[in-house]
Amino acid sequence: MIATTLRLCPAHYSMANRLAAIRLARKTNLGDYTDDDIDDVIWNLNSTPRKCLRYRTPIEAFALNLGVALEM
Repeated sequence: MIATTLRLCPAHYSMANRLAAIRLARKTNLGDYTDDDIDDVIWNLNSTPRKCLRYRTPIEAFALNLGVALEM
């Protein structure tokens, strides 16, 4: 279970959706994208620092929560 400090409120979900919408055209079939394209969008979202995470990326915050050293 993820700690409450990583819980996102609805505003954060809408921000993530807006960031994803920048990369993916609206009403586009996801089948038109390759797995690599989708992976790139996911990586960009998860490697963007967030103010609510004390300017850490979601990846860094998750690793910190698990107590895992992260090397990028």
